Amino acid sequence: MSKTTPEQNKALVLQAFDTLFNKRDYDAAERFWSDRYIQHSAHIAPGRNGLFNLVRTLPDALKYENQLIVAEGDYVIAHGRFSGNGRPAAWVAADILRVEDGKLATSSRTKRPRLSPSADCRCSATASLTDFCSGAAVRPSGLAVLWDCPRLPLDCRSHRGAMSMPC
Repeated sequence: MSKTTPEQNKALVLQAFDTLFNKRDYDAAERFWSDRYIQHSAHIAPGRNGLFNLVRTLPDALKYENQLIVAEGDYVIAHGRFSGNGRPAAWVAADILRVEDGKLATSSRTKRPRLSPSADCRCSATASLTDFCSGAAVRPSGLAVLWDCPRLPLDCRSHRGAMSMPC
């Protein structure tokens, strides 16, 4: 049974990400990640130290900007982008985290470069959450485009019609 609320878990994740990725305060970040932390991403070495060591290798200009965070029970999904990563495009990532005893216990990540506008991008100002859920706002490849379409500005609340979540 959870000892924290979904709202507390969201706040924990945002503070943890800011501490590690933006402030690069590794000592302070240890209080957010369990010493038994499990990272389910093949490109990151195991455990909390694997994640911290990866961040140490990234440019100092790296910045995490959260776009959407949702939580249910002990699970939190944080969707955002990592800019200043030393590559031509920012990484758009969705992290699925589990909170246990007030610390981040597990994480899985999907990540890809921020996409360029292309003919197969079907997002528009009229896209709604219903469009997203029904698959009407996806590329033929099946990748959702509502939250990472480069045609939409970072703060695109006024451009997304019926959607009420930040992109």
